[in-house]
Amino acid sequence: MKSFDYIYNKLTIDNYGYFNVCPQSQCFPNCNYLLQGIEKKNISKSHNWFILNRKLVANLCFDKDIVLKNHYKTIYAPAEYFYYTFIKILDLESEIITTQNIANNATTFTNWQGMDYKYPSNRGLHNYMNISEDELLYLLNSKSLFGRKFPRECITSLCNNKYIECIKSKESD
Repeated sequence: MKSFDYIYNKLTIDNYGYFNVCPQSQCFPNCNYLLQGIEKKNISKSHNWFILNRKLVANLCFDKDIVLKNHYKTIYAPAEYFYYTFIKILDLESEIITTQNIANNATTFTNWQGMDYKYPSNRGLHNYMNISEDELLYLLNSKSLFGRKFPRECITSLCNNKYIECIKSKESD
């Protein structure tokens, strides 16, 4: 949703990790198995599109495959639970910026049903075949850096001057 230079500068200047956090109610009963070794207050879920800074990578990329196989083996999409849970366990929350289960203004825009968003999805995850100019401009002016579920069919919506001008203007921000 933004130019490469804009994204690079944003992520290297502030040097935080970013997580779009889900309500803890989405963890259970899926995560009941984790209660055997992790306090309930630490068990958390974030959307799978998150950003890790160097400090987080250094602290979280210990033998995570072993942890995932042993502790997260019964959980669908374990990365959604693993990283944010271990950030809390390792007391690294000062290294991250969180948004609370939102569609736009998270680092990666995704339009799930039930999220607070001006152009809400009516059913599940919205897979765009096209996007209106109003919604596109709304997203381009949001804080989102990336967008999901815009397949090739959406290219005609993105080939307009307003989109190109907006991307170019974000290069100088």
